[in-house]
Amino acid sequence: MIAKLRVFYLLSLRLPWMQTRNRMRNPSADDILKHLILISFAFGVGWAEYALFLRFFELLERIPSGFILVLPKLFSLLGSFLFAFLSYSSILTALSAVYRSEDVDYLLAKPMPKSVLLFYKWCDTAVRSSITVILLAIPPMISLGRIVHPPFSFYPGYLFSTLSLAAGAVSLGMLIAMGLITVFPEKRMHRSLAIIGLCLVALMITGMRFLHLETLWGEEALANPFLAYLATEEDGYLRYSPGMLFAKSVLPFVWDSGVGTLWWGGNALIGVVSILCTLYIGNKIFFKGWCKCREHSDAEIRNQGEQTYSERSFHFLPETLTTLMQKDWIVLKRDPSVWTQLFMMIPLAGIYLLNLTFLPLQIDELSRFFVVANVGLIGLIVSAVSARFLFPTASREGKSIWIPLKSPISPWRFLCQKILFSTPPILLLSLILLILSCHIMNASSALFQWSLFYGFCMSIMICVLAVSLGFCFPAFEYRHIVEVSLGKGAFLFMITALAQTGSFVYIGLRLVFTHPEGPLPFVQSWLIIWLLVWFGMTCFCAGLGTYRFGKLEV
Repeated sequence: MIAKLRVFYLLSLRLPWMQTRNRMRNPSADDILKHLILISFAFGVGWAEYALFLRFFELLERIPSGFILVLPKLFSLLGSFLFAFLSYSSILTALSAVYRSEDVDYLLAKPMPKSVLLFYKWCDTAVRSSITVILLAIPPMISLGRIVHPPFSFYPGYLFSTLSLAAGAVSLGMLIAMGLITVFPEKRMHRSLAIIGLCLVALMITGMRFLHLETLWGEEALANPFLAYLATEEDGYLRYSPGMLFAKSVLPFVWDSGVGTLWWGGNALIGVVSILCTLYIGNKIFFKGWCKCREHSDAEIRNQGEQTYSERSFHFLPETLTTLMQKDWIVLKRDPSVWTQLFMMIPLAGIYLLNLTFLPLQIDELSRFFVVANVGLIGLIVSAVSARFLFPTASREGKSIWIPLKSPISPWRFLCQKILFSTPPILLLSLILLILSCHIMNASSALFQWSLFYGFCMSIMICVLAVSLGFCFPAFEYRHIVEVSLGKGAFLFMITALAQTGSFVYIGLRLVFTHPEGPLPFVQSWLIIWLLVWFGMTCFCAGLGTYRFGKLEV
């Protein structure tokens, strides 16, 4: 009995505390940057809320009603998105802690109850999520302090309520992780994440359509019941500021009545019940799925001399490129961290196209402005996707990088092979976005051809820049490939891609204002200069990547 209590103490209390202490003593640059961004975002939201809803309220009254009402509504959507992000991050952390836990086999060999093991996993997930939870709670706390002036006893209670909400989110993540382990027993973690992401996106789109965001831009704004309620209620803009909306979602038991017994008991009940449900359901379903995870699939048997799909697909290329293409195709099929995350492009494109339908597209004077902005925004989407998928192409070779370095294949041909293999899906995404967005905006044939040409050229250069800079700053030792996308090389690529996209938008807006009527000029001096400059920059980065890659030592 004493041994079991000691194991329970070490796993559930001491081990998470030691992990947190080690992270605080030896913080990585990525952790520091992430927390600085979170802190800046939290205080920025609090300051913007205080400034917008208190100091500039008189200025907002001079704006037409539709634009006044858009501010609290969008900020409330931001608070809802933060809550969804908190729950989703807890789900991802729980999946990482439960689904891919490397020490489960070791812990199963110990004489301990399964509930102790699951409670250890729950504590580890909660410790990882606690800092993010507290930082996300800062904006509503600032809002309450500036507007409502609650007593001091409210603030520790507020933090307790926030942590209780986090406990519920972590338990939700653990339960979903256990269910996915049971349903998808063959370690299909990333496919499960894609399914969760698609469900969340569908939920967000449904909520946005329910609030009728398209009515904000027209004269029928006040016909929206939610907006009419805000407009007629006394101090509606102040009372429903984003921090207070988020605070109401965090404090479901009491509002302005102070900290009472019901409030403390309810929040404590959330944490206790969520933990108990997690342990109970985990005992029922988790190890059934975990045993299935240990089952191996049958080996694939192929007749001698039969060509594979990759051999038939790349037969038109030179022999060396064909071999490299086949190797990358096999690696792509065996690595679900790459191809399953391509599913996330679908909701990304869907959300962007849905947001286009909310714009005032019926105003002819703004049509050309929207076309230019659309090309720039698609460039940003391509940049973000390229930083995640294309930049780590060289680093994905890992410790087997000595094979291409010692092979008779030149670095230039190796770079070209990576570009030919990796860029078509991203270019297809940009092409689909360009065509569908122009169709939604009812762009004329001249504007459609203009945006399609320059948008596709920009996408090609961004993709080549991503692969080339990935060859300049490779990293072959990492715990997860995502770490490569967060390094200094990826940061330099994003700055370069933002400069390219921003310069194009600036030139396009100059053309919009200098040519108020008629189609935008297809051939213009500034556009030609922009193409030549960034084409030269792309070629320079490709040459630099080839040179640096060739100088690598095994």
